[in-house]
Amino acid sequence: AQHVLSGEGDRANQIAKQALELLPPAALHIWSYAIGARVLADQMGGDIGRGLEIVNEILNEYALLPGMSEARMMLWLCMAYWMEGDLNGLKLPASRCLKLGEQHALPESLSFGRYFLGVFHYVRNELPEATRYLASVVDDPFAARSQYLVQSCFALALIHTAQGRDEDASKVVESVMSHVMENRDSFAFAGGGKDDSYLGKNYIILDISKIRLY
Repeated sequence: AQHVLSGEGDRANQIAKQALELLPPAALHIWSYAIGARVLADQMGGDIGRGLEIVNEILNEYALLPGMSEARMMLWLCMAYWMEGDLNGLKLPASRCLKLGEQHALPESLSFGRYFLGVFHYVRNELPEATRYLASVVDDPFAARSQYLVQSCFALALIHTAQGRDEDASKVVESVMSHVMENRDSFAFAGGGKDDSYLGKNYIILDISKIRLY
């Protein structure tokens, strides 16, 4: 994961392959992360097709994967398609994430599905649908990953502002700021303190006169 985040796709792929050789069959959670590293590394290397083949091979070979493991495979597809800029590819795994979350009571999968469907509709300028999904992420902050919570917050605030709902935009940001400060969220607080926080730095976008939604 560290090499994926650093943009070192080849190294990430190498280590992920080694991990898959060493991990026992029962270690499904860690195993799924190694698969994810391979999928995202392949996308970074310009071969998203190989990553998709890996996931499809797993889904075909292990047709009875636990709901959480299948949901994790769908997450890697969402991330790969989003990184690729392929909206047509993104919608199906995002919808599947949401459905698996509902079927198996997986709050994190629900949040992933809502986030990716939210940004899918957002970049297509389908604002009513984007608002519905993004608001559901913001309204359930403990289920959301920090970066997805923050990104949902600002996309939703931008939508509200474009619609002339400045007060609603401010309330959304304030609610998420309150959540991350109370929980000392290390991802949201990139600098370790209020003044240096990711949210704190980006809160300036709610200078209403400067916001534009394209």
